[in-house]
Amino acid sequence: MEDPSAETGDHQADSAGSPMHRFQDLVGMTFDDAVEVIYRRARWLSKGDVPAAQELAQDSWQHIYELLSEGRLTEPIQSPTAWLRRLVQNVMLERIRRETAWKRGGQYTTESLDQRVEGGAEPQAEDEGPESLAVREDMSARLLAAVENLPEHLRSVTELILKGHTHKEIAELIGIPVNTSKTRLRAAVELLRGVGSLVAK
Repeated sequence: MEDPSAETGDHQADSAGSPMHRFQDLVGMTFDDAVEVIYRRARWLSKGDVPAAQELAQDSWQHIYELLSEGRLTEPIQSPTAWLRRLVQNVMLERIRRETAWKRGGQYTTESLDQRVEGGAEPQAEDEGPESLAVREDMSARLLAAVENLPEHLRSVTELILKGHTHKEIAELIGIPVNTSKTRLRAAVELLRGVGSLVAK
């Protein structure tokens, strides 16, 4: 099994001065076992894409290192495997938040979210003049800010929808029923309706 995070983990574990020397005591799992759990989860979340899984695993190890070095992980983990799987998932969701692909000429609109609620297709981008483009860019910026302020359970679903995931994929990714994903998106859209004129009535 190819996994560059294994080398990273071993290197950090060998350094007595590294925060990672506390890993086994706090996480309750050996590096070898943790490497396997992290990589398997990353591979599953990446849908079998090996390079993507390797990158996600590396990012997950980096996050663990930061938790330890910054003193944010101080109590022993009660369920190590479940904790590591959740950590990898959270790292992926954070990456999605940073890399959200705004559609319709580089932006995403809440009209698109409405269509996702109804199960419709994403409309094609249209040629727009400078004024129309400026208005759309402003709306996209306000939408992004509004999504960031949604409750966590609604924000996760909305951000994954904006990234292009289906409700089925979201259900598998965060461990909820498909109908719950749809319900959360619908609730998010209703909340976004109160933010200026983001959503078409």
